[in-house]
Amino acid sequence: MLIENTTPWPANFTVAHTREGHEQVVFVTKATFALPTAPGAPCARVPDPLPLIEADVPGADPALDATVFESDFAAHKPFCEVLVHGQAHAPEGRPVTELGVGVRLGGWSKRFTVHGPRIWLKGAAGFVLSDKRPFVRQPLSYDIAYGGVDADPSDPSRQAWYEGNFAGIGYYPLRADREGAEVARTSAFGTDATDPAGRYAPMGFGPLGRAWAQRRRFAGTYDAAWIENRMPFLPDDFDDRYHMAAAEDQHLPYPVGGEPVELVNLSASGRIQTFLPRMQIVVVFERRSGRVTQRVANLDTILFLPDEGRVTMTFRTRIAAERDIFEFAQAIVSMRGPEGVADG
Repeated sequence: MLIENTTPWPANFTVAHTREGHEQVVFVTKATFALPTAPGAPCARVPDPLPLIEADVPGADPALDATVFESDFAAHKPFCEVLVHGQAHAPEGRPVTELGVGVRLGGWSKRFTVHGPRIWLKGAAGFVLSDKRPFVRQPLSYDIAYGGVDADPSDPSRQAWYEGNFAGIGYYPLRADREGAEVARTSAFGTDATDPAGRYAPMGFGPLGRAWAQRRRFAGTYDAAWIENRMPFLPDDFDDRYHMAAAEDQHLPYPVGGEPVELVNLSASGRIQTFLPRMQIVVVFERRSGRVTQRVANLDTILFLPDEGRVTMTFRTRIAAERDIFEFAQAIVSMRGPEGVADG
């Protein structure tokens, strides 16, 4: 299929299957804007938009670290998700031992507390927490949120995995000696996550692991009945929410643009205030038969990169083939808007 892209943004497609097993084209376009430095100013056009991410980007150790960025080519996202890749910044660069961070977009918001690094120490009456070390900047990732994998020192084959965050720290239900073990550095706003056998929700703004409990519950059932009746297609109980990379409290209805945006303590400036550019991505699919179908894409992924001063808006649409994807000759991508955007 040929692509005629009349937008300044990267656009491409992948192939997926409908629940009934038909091939479908999934078309993705990602717009990049510069975040303003003046409060209330609009986002600005950029000459060098970020590329589409074709495969998940893992941490330094793919086996243990949280995913940094997830592929842009999900088959379908039933909601919009908001993600942030960056750091917590102490106001005015003055060291703090804990800090609230937050994001707001329209009527949706999320905030949590970031703590300075701590470890467990052995005291006369048992284990105690060290004081929090002050910080000016602290990377935000599920690598420092509550969770992790704990191994029994007397039997390394015996392990406990925190189902909500395999990559985290602070979960030590097996080890008897916790001295020197790290404590989670994020927690729900106004609370702390210090119980080594606790059941805390890990706090972060990034993508969840595909095998973590929050997403795995939507993956469906892969049993003998699936092998006999459905394989290689997705099971009947597969839920498209599996494709959502962010935690459920970062899901919201598809924005239309113009929604106010606020990021607190996620940049050196302390607070970023702007509004979402108002725009639409339209894809016209032309079949070899001459039939034409137009789709208006959903804005289903918003990624803030405050340390880079950027925000990306990813639009997605899909169309099922009647026979196979080779019936589509061309896709023409165009945009309406963007409005409320400053010249870069």
